This record gives sequence, structure tokens and C-alpha cells, in this order.
Amino acid sequence: MLFRSNPHGFEVVSVATECKGHLIEEAVHRLGLPPEGCFAGFVDDDVVLRFSDVVSLLAVARIHRLSAVQPAVTLNSSLCNEYPWLRQRTSLLLHRVPVVEIMAPFIRSDLLSCSLPFLRGVRSGYGFDRFALPLCAEHLGDWRFAVVDSCPMSHARPLSSVLRRFSNGLLSKEEELLIRQRLMLAMG
Repeated sequence: MLFRSNPHGFEVVSVATECKGHLIEEAVHRLGLPPEGCFAGFVDDDVVLRFSDVVSLLAVARIHRLSAVQPAVTLNSSLCNEYPWLRQRTSLLLHRVPVVEIMAPFIRSDLLSCSLPFLRGVRSGYGFDRFALPLCAEHLGDWRFAVVDSCPMSHARPLSSVLRRFSNGLLSKEEELLIRQRLMLAMG
């Protein structure tokens, strides 16, 4: 029953998606872009993160005029060794990074709008974080990415989409190449 699991009767949007790229496309399609200067966050379902840390992370992003931000990866996370630049630095509020990872990015509306065309039809999102977001941020003249160390997160499962073939017929690494090709064509 809807009202037992949703006692306040909030509107529920539920769509089956294949992976993170598909989720981002569907979320923007159904909800629209956030207002100017605001952020859209896309957090994996197996990320452990306090809600209060999301509020803090967004405050830090606004204070430091960031274009993309994400929580720090805890030292006990399954991704700590794979993404060392995302590791939590306990003595800092935040540290600047060249990319935010697709597992939990919070992306400012102008950057999201600029980068979405490169994600079209991509299911995994591979390459969106490492190529589309930085290049679009540079195009906007506002490449300001950071990890918020005071807002740690842990990833509960290891990566599982690397060898998966998606409904578009592509593997995640092939989707990454598609995004890179689209970016090169856009750059001329």
C-alpha cells in the first residue's frame, strides 16, 4: 500500500533503469533540470551516506562556488584503493580533484545541462564523469570540482557493471569510447 510506505503522500517517481547513465537521463527527463545555481545529486543505491551530510555537502559546494562535488570515500570503502584521490582526508573540509566519480556526483545545473548531450543513450555512465564533466566545466570556464572530506561515504558493493552488455548493445568501456568520440566531434 502506497500510504503505509509513504505516510506523507509525497509524489513517487519510480522508473526501472539499467545503470547510472540511464538513471541520470531519466531523472532529468522526468524532473527537469534544477534551478540555476542549484545541484542535482545522483547517489548509487549501495552508497552509505548520512542525509545530514548531503545538506552539509551542498552548503560547502555553494560557499566554495563548486561546479561538481561528491562525498569523500572512507578508508574502509571497497573503492578506496581504486580511487585514491577520492579518499577522505580527515583533517580537511574539502580537497580539489580533477574529476568526481559517477557513484555519487552532485552536479550544478549549468554543468549538467552542458554535459547531458554527451550522455544520450549511454546506460552505464562510464566516461561521463572522467571526460564529459571536466571538458564541459572547462568550456563553461568553471572547472571547480571537489571532494568534501567532512562528508564521508562508503560504497557497500564492488563495481558490477564493467563487463555488462547493456540494452544499447554496448559494454561500459564501449560507452566510454562513445562519449569520448562525441566530445572530440564537438570540439572540432
